[in-house]
Amino acid sequence: CPWHNGWPALKSLGAGAMASDTFYSRSSSILIASLVLANCIFAGWSIIAKVVVSQLHVAPLVLAFYRCAASGVLLLMGTGVPLAKDLGGNSPKKIVGLPSIPRPHMQRFCLQGLLLAGSMGGNIMALQYISAVTEATLVQLCPIMVGILSPILGTEELSLAKLASITCSAIGAAIVVAYGESLHPHGPKTISALWQGLACMSVNIVCSALYILVQKKLLHSYEPAFVVAMGNLHAAPALFLGALATVGSDSFAWSMGNNPVAMLALLYAIFFVTMLNYSIMAWVNQKASPSTVSSFHPMQPVAVALLTWRLYGFAPNQGQTAGAAFIVLGLFGFMRAQCEEEELPAPLKPHKTSYT
Repeated sequence: CPWHNGWPALKSLGAGAMASDTFYSRSSSILIASLVLANCIFAGWSIIAKVVVSQLHVAPLVLAFYRCAASGVLLLMGTGVPLAKDLGGNSPKKIVGLPSIPRPHMQRFCLQGLLLAGSMGGNIMALQYISAVTEATLVQLCPIMVGILSPILGTEELSLAKLASITCSAIGAAIVVAYGESLHPHGPKTISALWQGLACMSVNIVCSALYILVQKKLLHSYEPAFVVAMGNLHAAPALFLGALATVGSDSFAWSMGNNPVAMLALLYAIFFVTMLNYSIMAWVNQKASPSTVSSFHPMQPVAVALLTWRLYGFAPNQGQTAGAAFIVLGLFGFMRAQCEEEELPAPLKPHKTSYT
């Protein structure tokens, strides 16, 4: 596949609207830039959330509940930024009326909400035990779960080249955990804490992969901003019950200690991490594929490592650097495999050959 021709999955965005068929067409550039922005915002959240839950001792599930509830209400009211429409080149419109939702779709929305709760809850609870660099690195296992589950759920096919590429990223994640986390100043102090962090990340990874796949089918019928709003609203009750089970009626915990830094972190989570990022991811998921969304995740650990280095003076150690190299290699391998697959003609589709 010639790289100058680009990734057809990206070029398919806004098909017919763009005259250019190059990798640097407007539609492809918008999609790539959107995923880069989203993963940089996620990287910033990894560091912020680590500080909030481990240094300010804010209850993680309380923070996740406020984030979900506020984001869902704002998106549903249309007071947020429905990027699903803006990025497509259309005029932004507020969500002024709720569509009629049949019972099977409502059940799918409920499932999506539970998976989102597991993803958010597992992620922020893991940051109590492991460093932000390792958390961001382990998120890279999400593409592997998507790749494994996609053929089972009939969302997309998984080729051997794709499997090899995402396995390469997984090896990078393993290197970071085995050789990088124990040396990191913000890493777990005990083996027990490490295993607790890994258990929480396992919940995050599995739920994140299933969330992307379940969401894909909903995006066939609803606008991405509406799907994100419904997902957050259905995740909020589950997170509320989890928070209630962990902190009870402790008013200090529910007020997040009245800490202004925690309040600013919550606003960042609501407007950027959830409303902006999840709208971007839903829009890309609708226009491309679940694997496309998850294949850009390897940017996160690199961004987190650089931010940690800049803010705290902790340079990435050899384990983290080697792991990041494997992750980036896996990302490019995945993109190349996707490019080659989509340029192949349909094997059973007849075609005429003209002889001159």
